[in-house]
This record gives sequence, structure tokens and C-alpha cells, in this order.
Amino acid sequence: HLDANQAWSFEEALAFGQAVGCAAVNYIEEPFRDIRRIPEFYEETMIPVALDESVERCSFEDIRSISGVETLVLKPTLLGGMDKARRLMHQAQQMAMSAVISSSFESSLGVWMLAHLAAVSNHHVVAGLDTLKWFTDDILKEPLAVRRGALPINGRSITSDDINFELLQKLT
Repeated sequence: HLDANQAWSFEEALAFGQAVGCAAVNYIEEPFRDIRRIPEFYEETMIPVALDESVERCSFEDIRSISGVETLVLKPTLLGGMDKARRLMHQAQQMAMSAVISSSFESSLGVWMLAHLAAVSNHHVVAGLDTLKWFTDDILKEPLAVRRGALPINGRSITSDDINFELLQKLT
């Protein structure tokens, strides 16, 4: 999985896609800004595209009509909550699209919630939750940590005793 964050021009994305070929890449997230050119990119490279930033500003009806879009990267915090992300995930799955739950720099508590959403939603898609390494402090006394590509949440419950309220007071 690659993420270009809309940084390439269409021509740069096309050149990259033609050079690496579809066998090397499962999908590219937002290779360029103009999503109307995704069908052309897909036709030329056969590399599926994932939408991330565009999910926030496009309706699902618009997204599903774009040939070559096979994955939605869903950031519940930016989309307006878990319910909206869950609805989009369900719609994507009905259209045979993948949906990936992704973090947008939440604390361990937020990532814990996202990990649970990802776990109950689709067991065959890897979630994008490895943003915790960028934090120097965390709201949890024992922060979560991704180890060897896995986020161990199985059996871990979080209560108010786990929250670092002193850190919260510093932030307010």
C-alpha cells in the first residue's frame, strides 16, 4: 500500500504506475488531487486507487461511480464519528470495496477505539493505526504500542483508572 497524499501530478502518478506495474502495488492512496482522472489512471496502470482525503468531501454516490476506486480509508475522527465511519464501511462492503480504518493522530484511547471498530468490521483488512509513535505523552498511563505491525488490544479494557488526568489538566 502506498500513499502519495495527492502530491503527484497526474503525469507523475501515471509514470510511477507504469514503471512499477500492478503486481507490485495493492493500491495507491490519493496519488493526485483530481479524482476525476482516477478511471484514466486505473485504465493505464491497472493499479487500484484508495481514497482518503477525498472521502471527507465527496458523497458515497460520487465515490462509487469512479472506476478504479477499490478502497476507502476512513478516519472516523475527521469524518464525524464512529457511526458515520461504520455506515461508510458498510456501504463500501456492499459495493465490494475495501474499507480501512485509519488514525488521524488520536491518543492511545482513541486508537484503542479505532482498533476495536476495525476488529469488528473487517478481519481481512489491515488498519492504519501506527501514529502513536509520534507522541511524546499520552492520555493513558500505559499507552498502546504497535509491535511488529500488531496492536495488542485483545482482552485489554480501559477504565478511568487508566487515564492520566494530570496530563489532561495541563492541556486545558
